[in-house]
Amino acid sequence: TFSGTSLKGVDFSGADLRRTEFTQAASLAQALLRGARYDRYTRWPTRFNPEKYGARLIAIRDTGDI
Repeated sequence: TFSGTSLKGVDFSGADLRRTEFTQAASLAQALLRGARYDRYTRWPTRFNPEKYGARLIAIRDTGDI
């Protein structure tokens, strides 16, 4: 979780962000998300569109593979 953490300038490019909690993170729009992968369990701030910043949604296999 990144609750209350400023993410300004943090480079998440290509990172695996599956199941990450960003709802209370600060300055997320100023982080680098190009090519980062997230899943349906990743939590973003209200109205934040991660794909607008280059992150991409991936599916989790039914086997529970993370």
